[in-house]
Amino acid sequence: MRMIIDPYTWHRLPIRSVSFASSDTVAVRVDKPTGYDFRAGQYAVARVTIGGQPLMRQYSFSSAPNDSQLELLIQHQPDGVVSSWFCKTAQVGDVIEISQPFGGFVLEDTERPVLLVAGRVGVAPFVSMLRESAPRSRSLLYSVKSDEQVCFPDLLTTHHATIVKTEERPRIDASMLKAHIGLKPIIYVCGSKQFVDGIASELSTLGVGAHDIRRELFTLQ
Repeated sequence: MRMIIDPYTWHRLPIRSVSFASSDTVAVRVDKPTGYDFRAGQYAVARVTIGGQPLMRQYSFSSAPNDSQLELLIQHQPDGVVSSWFCKTAQVGDVIEISQPFGGFVLEDTERPVLLVAGRVGVAPFVSMLRESAPRSRSLLYSVKSDEQVCFPDLLTTHHATIVKTEERPRIDASMLKAHIGLKPIIYVCGSKQFVDGIASELSTLGVGAHDIRRELFTLQ
């Protein structure tokens, strides 16, 4: 579970681009500060001022660590003040603040295969991992409601991701997961608490121990 703590090292950065990665999710890019290093899977705290009030939210990087820009993937929530600002109001040139990177949701130094399981915008840290050039045996299961919610479809096609559209079939369950656990992968799960807990429960029925599951929970605001 992520926690917002202080103090931070803040970097004031103008937005270089805001583009829709899906129907309700934007990719926000800023120039990476000199000497700013992060690992694929980590996140930063973003601080924006809305109506004179500074507000902080946590977003995973979807850019690769060696990119010249930092990219954050932000899903719009109708009642979310910050996500609404990014998706509806933010423009190129607007200044936001980005903290130093945080988090241990990163690929471990092991030869074991990896299974990535994402729900909606929980795909963000996995996009960073897929964009990283280091070779690794990875499979991605990505749950969305419909085609319109798929982020970066070209990248996912290149990496042979399995996209599960819940308007067409049931959610990711034990029968689908079973096909991917024969080689005993380390399993990374990212999404809402309900999604992550549900996947962990399905994995438990297949005999996968908690020591083989890495979790990252997203709170959308």
